[in-house]
Order: sequence, then C-alpha cells, then structure tokens
Amino acid sequence: MRSLIRPAIVLLFAAGAYDLVVLLFLVAGHLGYPDRPPTAAMIAVAIIGLVTVASAAGLAHGQRWSRPAALTGRVLDSISWILGLVAGNNFQLTTIAAVGLVLSIITILLLARLPRDRSFTGATRGFAPKSTSVSPD
Repeated sequence: MRSLIRPAIVLLFAAGAYDLVVLLFLVAGHLGYPDRPPTAAMIAVAIIGLVTVASAAGLAHGQRWSRPAALTGRVLDSISWILGLVAGNNFQLTTIAAVGLVLSIITILLLARLPRDRSFTGATRGFAPKSTSVSPD
C-alpha cells in the first residue's frame, strides 16, 4: 500500500491546484457578469482548493486528519463539478467541469484504497532530502 501514497499526494496537489486555477476563471467571469457565478460558489471553491492542498501536505507528513479532510474536500468538489456540468451552457465550461470531476473521482478512488490505520505514517519520508552527516576528521 505504500506505493499508493505518493500518487495520492500528487493527485491531491493537482486537484487543489486545479481548483485554485479555476477560481481565477470564476473571478474573471464574476467581474463580467456580477450574478454569475455566485459569490458563495467562488468562496466554496477557494476553501475546497486550500483544504485539498493542505490535506496533501498533511498526507505527506503522515497526519491523521489529512485523509478524512481530503476525502471530504474531494466529495464536495465532485458535487460542485456535477452542478457545473448540469449548469454549463457552453463547451468550455462543460469541459472544465468534466476534467475537474474526473480528477476528483480518480483521487477519491485512490484515497479509498489507502489503509485506514496509521500504517502509512512516515512512508513518504523519501520526499525529504536525506540528511548527510559529516563526521569530523
């Protein structure tokens, strides 16, 4: 199971970054059309994106809260992407929502395959540079 942790971390960072990039498009659309998209939707996307990036960092450090936070964020984000698919009235918005939904579903499936106990704690220590101890000669 240790081999699934690194792809999960990478996908979480990618999904969080995708949310934050999409947020820029939402803000630009909000400036052109003040009632679309709703301000609450933009705030939700920002919070979900930040929680996803934070949970990826927590998962990398073996924190217990990171997996439930990541799953919650991805499920909520999937719901918002489904709403975006339903409400999307042009090809560009529908494509953005479809990519976000696929990314969220893949991340959820990968997170669900991670062990529920703390057996993965410390498994990502390979990300940190190995300390080299210099012996005095």
